[in-house]
Amino acid sequence: MRIFRTFAFISTALAFLGFSLPHLASAKETVGEKVETGVEGVKKDVRQGGRHAKRHARNASGNRSVIKDAGDAVKDAGEDIEHSAKKTKRKVD
Repeated sequence: MRIFRTFAFISTALAFLGFSLPHLASAKETVGEKVETGVEGVKKDVRQGGRHAKRHARNASGNRSVIKDAGDAVKDAGEDIEHSAKKTKRKVD
């Protein structure tokens, strides 16, 4: 039960940071920045989709793993934050 509380805390903190970082910058994006943001977003979505597919394959084969699922969720949240931070940095620069 302790691992779930820790995971919930980390997920909540990462989600909060992910949603608050993009609103810190108010500069407009150039066309190049928009393209770069779009490419990074697609890469992030592909990686997250791959982890999602692995999770479904594990569940379908009866090889469920809460620890791996939690790790994948943390990676997804980390990628969301990293993507938001890079986008914000490009707006500020």
